[in-house]
Amino acid sequence: MSINLTIVGNSGFARECHTIVQALVALGHDIFFRGFLSFEGYQADLGRLSPLFLGTDDAYVFGREERVIIGIGDPSLRHKAYAKLKKRGVLFYNLIHPDVYVDESAQLGEANILTSGCYVSCDCRLGNANVLNGVVHLGHDAVLGHCNFVGPGVQIEGFVTVGDCNSIGTMSVLLPHCKIGSHNKIAPLSAVYKGCGDKAYMLGNPALKVGKVSTNIF
Repeated sequence: MSINLTIVGNSGFARECHTIVQALVALGHDIFFRGFLSFEGYQADLGRLSPLFLGTDDAYVFGREERVIIGIGDPSLRHKAYAKLKKRGVLFYNLIHPDVYVDESAQLGEANILTSGCYVSCDCRLGNANVLNGVVHLGHDAVLGHCNFVGPGVQIEGFVTVGDCNSIGTMSVLLPHCKIGSHNKIAPLSAVYKGCGDKAYMLGNPALKVGKVSTNIF
């Protein structure tokens, strides 16, 4: 049975999601890609993919069996889009690049995106609408909540716990047993040893709180 896919999002990350869809199709996955939707009218340029633009999410009528990919990187907007679409009864799709390894004991929710080179080890648990954006390594028993964006090259080691809506910068390391709350920003190249609470901006090795993250969405 063919899967009908639509991407909500119309910026660069949405186009990257489309390349994963193409990779799956090239391997024989029975996928029909419908096109891109802007989230709440966000203005962006799809470039050569502009003919696949379908309009705004508010005006679009989702098919009964249609599956949605949230092609939005920002954790706050991903959370907002996921909650809004979930309320509309939309069905979601876990977009996983063909070269990703996910251990059979790992548990994944819905609407997650795992791009090329990621590795999810034994007994990991991922909630909903997370992004592992390129060569991300999750060690054994790591737990991620919902709507986190994990940048390229991040190492999340064994027994790490991460809450919701965090942005974890490129090449950062979350060391074994550390606990990260929600709505935090971890700067690139940081090393987090023990963890942090909520809404902290963490920087350095060892990572220290250098500021506070403000948000008006939650």
